[in-house]
Amino acid sequence: MANIIDYLKWRGDLSFKNDPFNEVDNLILCQLTYTDFSCVPGIDKGFVSIKDAHKKYFEVYPEEEVRSRSTFLGRSVLILDDLVQTKRYENMKIGYYRNIISKDQVGQFVAVTYMIDDLVYVVFGGTDHSLVGWKEDFYFSYSSGTMSQLMAVDYLKEISALVEGDFFLGGHSKGGNLAIYALLFSDEAIRSRIKKVYANDSPGFTNDLAIKEDFEKIKGKISLLIPQSSVVGLLMEHTVKAEIVRADAKLIYQHDPLSWQLIGNAFIREEKLSDDAIFVNKALSQWIEDVPFDKRKEAVDGVFYCLEAAKAATFIELHEGGLNSVKEVLQASKTLPKSQYDLIVSLIGKFINQSKDLFIENILDSVAQKKSSIQERFGDSLPQKNKI
Repeated sequence: MANIIDYLKWRGDLSFKNDPFNEVDNLILCQLTYTDFSCVPGIDKGFVSIKDAHKKYFEVYPEEEVRSRSTFLGRSVLILDDLVQTKRYENMKIGYYRNIISKDQVGQFVAVTYMIDDLVYVVFGGTDHSLVGWKEDFYFSYSSGTMSQLMAVDYLKEISALVEGDFFLGGHSKGGNLAIYALLFSDEAIRSRIKKVYANDSPGFTNDLAIKEDFEKIKGKISLLIPQSSVVGLLMEHTVKAEIVRADAKLIYQHDPLSWQLIGNAFIREEKLSDDAIFVNKALSQWIEDVPFDKRKEAVDGVFYCLEAAKAATFIELHEGGLNSVKEVLQASKTLPKSQYDLIVSLIGKFINQSKDLFIENILDSVAQKKSSIQERFGDSLPQKNKI
């Protein structure tokens, strides 16, 4: 089995003229976008060569420190080592990098543009470890036009005025949602220049936005890829059918791009989702649908009010705080208005009950299917119960 790192080793000697930009290249650059390029001078105002970006980043952050990071987000920059050694990417330029976090506007936005000769790929970043970023993700469940979505529209407009010709658009996780949103709310002059939009295990939209008439005009350009045990990519509504990709990790860890399996220049396809993905999707969908929009906001604000009380800006800091973080969160929950506290507790209870009911239902279905399969295989040869 092979992943995007193996792809660079095996096919890195092929130029884009010999082997055009494909879905694997798309995911490689989405993975790279989790790198915080803020330390690279001039990368926010124009293009910098990949070799210069690589050199400057590892001057600031030693490779040993990067490899010790605990998550795939933190280690994403390591793919730079592989990229700079390939003929395919050695002349790539990286530019117009944006990394904005606003607690007041409740948003986290990352965008970057990659250029290789006349090939341009505009990529929006997924959610990082920040509490603000995750809070905005939960806002997606009841609203559209969040800070990052609106910034994505502006960024696409900015880049379309700076580069010539047609180009690609995409992102991983939230980034794919932003890419679709940006295209949806761009004018026809920009839309016509987008060759394809890649949404890699990306959440969808609220029902009212998903049925927007303009979706019919753009859905032919959207490629939605999700792993077989997807969780994030099944959230909310999509207007296009997802293509299911084989991954070698378990459950939510298939969200990691390094787990996606490929042959040649394409990901290996699966015919259906895993039973785990179907189960989790049913539970989350029922839970979300049962909560009115106004209650969703109240619950999200309440939960993150408690998390932020631990004086942590990221989930990593929250984890490092250990028992002290837990103590601060619990104390903060006691200061919530009773109606808000009761709402959060009831939602947690409802999710547990729905999950339990679906779990029992899945077991019964599995038993029934196995019984039917045995009967079809052995037929009348099965022993019969004695009748009294």
